[in-house]
Amino acid sequence: MLIGCNYFTLPNCLQLICLLVPCSDSICASEVQGAATECSQANQCSYTFQYGDGSGTTGYYISDAVYFDMILGQSSLANSSATVVFGCSNYLSGELTKSDKAVDGIIGFGPGPLSVVSQLSLRGITPKVFSNCLKGDGNGGGILVLGHILDLNIVYTPLLPSQ
Repeated sequence: MLIGCNYFTLPNCLQLICLLVPCSDSICASEVQGAATECSQANQCSYTFQYGDGSGTTGYYISDAVYFDMILGQSSLANSSATVVFGCSNYLSGELTKSDKAVDGIIGFGPGPLSVVSQLSLRGITPKVFSNCLKGDGNGGGILVLGHILDLNIVYTPLLPSQ
């Protein structure tokens, strides 16, 4: 079923049309710490997620294409895309509702099956690793890399399980 993402009160989808994840999809049965999934009467996989600070979100799992550049060599780029599943919220609670704490979205990079890194790795697109370099000038920015950067000057710190 295709729906316009403006159906959701928080239209944070990547494109104008998203594909709702049906209850029969294996991702709907994935166990994610802090999350509960349900099947709606319309056979749509919905979730409720509670964060450590008590705030939470409720919405539907959707799949959509994520577009990115792949670096193939020293300076060679290739446009690429992959379909990933993520949550499209239609209800927020707690700190997430406060204007000074407002966010456009939350993206997961943990080891669980729903993280973007895990999904891309499962499809053989990238290794199950990411890098994030924040720009320190107070204006935001930086770079996010899904997969390895082949540079001898970069040191990786592994994520600790269950932390």
